[in-house]
Amino acid sequence: MQPQGINRCRHIEVIDEAIAELLTLHARTAEPAPLPHQYVGTIVDNTIGLLTAPANSLDRGARHIGFEQNENWLSLMQAVHRSFFSSLHTATEKALADICTKRGVQVTSRLQTASEKALTELIPELPQTPNAHRVLKNLRKLFRTVHPGFDDYLNSALGTSAIPPSAQVTWRKFFRGLSIVRNKVSHSDPTLSLAEISDLRAGGFSFMVKEPDTLVMNPRMYFQSATFTLDFLDVVCIAAE
Repeated sequence: MQPQGINRCRHIEVIDEAIAELLTLHARTAEPAPLPHQYVGTIVDNTIGLLTAPANSLDRGARHIGFEQNENWLSLMQAVHRSFFSSLHTATEKALADICTKRGVQVTSRLQTASEKALTELIPELPQTPNAHRVLKNLRKLFRTVHPGFDDYLNSALGTSAIPPSAQVTWRKFFRGLSIVRNKVSHSDPTLSLAEISDLRAGGFSFMVKEPDTLVMNPRMYFQSATFTLDFLDVVCIAAE
């Protein structure tokens, strides 16, 4: 079934043009180009791969890509991992924000609150000079730009639910692990700290830890992560009614 309500021909045209343009960068980004250029080339190759699926879905095309080196294919899979876990994390945050809005809960940034408290306690210790007041004013402006994060929405939603405290701890550990995975797949270094390894294991992500300290991924991990997230939303949405 073809998507309705979009200009399929125009989308196909634009995607094909984008792929053709990106392919012209190969000469600048493939070996023996400098390593920083190759990093950009990896992203370009990944994007070409990801663009083929939506284009083929629109015109039942047979666009395909190949890889001369296994590392390039693995990099594309890393891009898919990044997309899945980042999107899952973002979608959950949006769901939590909607629940808080529906229940009339004002979500504030814990970081901003803590920073304001620290600044307030610091005021008596500061010299009463124009320069000190200016610095304090600038710091307050800076902290006011801090927006609520995932944990702020999670804690606010849990705080207004009937979920038992022990279950809340379990869910917090799961989402702490999911946040670590989301962050790690978005960066070039998969090495885990001891604290991250401990949090992953506590959150049910032990299967993603390869000894001694590396995060490992494969697509079979998507189903379990999505299922646990849906199980949580089942509970928190019912508890939020």
